Amino acid sequence: MRNKIIFGLLVMIIFDLGCKKDNSQTGIQSVPFVPLSYLPVYPGSYWTYKNGNDTTTSSTADTLTYFQGKYCSTLDGVLIWHYHKWLFHSSFFSEWADVLSDTVGLKFTYWLGDPRYHAETIHYTVLQKTKDEKGDSVIIQKSVVYSGIPPYNPARQWVCQVYKKGIGLSFECGIDSVTKDTNYKKVLINYFINRGWTP
Repeated sequence: MRNKIIFGLLVMIIFDLGCKKDNSQTGIQSVPFVPLSYLPVYPGSYWTYKNGNDTTTSSTADTLTYFQGKYCSTLDGVLIWHYHKWLFHSSFFSEWADVLSDTVGLKFTYWLGDPRYHAETIHYTVLQKTKDEKGDSVIIQKSVVYSGIPPYNPARQWVCQVYKKGIGLSFECGIDSVTKDTNYKKVLINYFINRGWTP
């Protein structure tokens, strides 16, 4: 009899340990959400930029979105997961597209619209991973937009972006590919990264 009681208690303990609560239905993650270093899109964060006389702010939502088996943040209303963003072009074509990479020399491309209608494409090249004047690690990448109709001519402007580790996009400028003039310059002037965020 005693052996049966002990066996019963052991079965109950094992069963109890095996039945862990599934928090996914309540919105609570069992695995912490941690964005990657050069795009720290914690919920409730923002970045303010100066572009000439204009000031613009990019921000994340206050909560995460569960999408395609991933807990995603947002940036200006676009879903972000690691270094990728979700682009919804049409009900026939959507994709996870790279935002940046920390692999020097890597090239990546994505559509700027529905490819069935000769949408333009944007081509990125990771130029350099280095340190800025403050000694902070930065990634520098360039992008060029190509027309969607042969001969796929590049636009007259290419864009240079600088991502700072622990901060995100800190600088962006558009350069005329023919005259080499600066068309615009976007400089980070203020930011808040909500690293203390909890679900």
